[in-house]
Amino acid sequence: RNREDHEVSGYIDYLDRLQKGHFNRIFHGLMPLEPNANDVSFYNWSCHRHASVPALSFEILPEASTLRFRCKLDRKVIFVDPDAPSPGDNTIRLKIQGSDLYEQATLFIHVNRRRQRVPERS
Repeated sequence: RNREDHEVSGYIDYLDRLQKGHFNRIFHGLMPLEPNANDVSFYNWSCHRHASVPALSFEILPEASTLRFRCKLDRKVIFVDPDAPSPGDNTIRLKIQGSDLYEQATLFIHVNRRRQRVPERS
């Protein structure tokens, strides 16, 4: 539930969010990391509001019968369906259990195997 006590669901591009937000309160456990309408995918169950936006690292694959994402860096597909036998290549599905901050949370950790270009220092 969010601050307005609405049940929300969403998928957050963590790298994208880290570059946009301030995380001190989240890292210190003072507030939860919540999906919002500026994330890759967001749904507010209380007012039935849906939003999805392009993210830095992931794109939504709309042609699928179930929600899937593609990593823009290595083009690997991530299957977020909990009934899928695997979350995809180079991806780990990790359910968060026993948290006071979250009723339900699942992390999808995607390891990019493609070599990154490191900007040169001036």
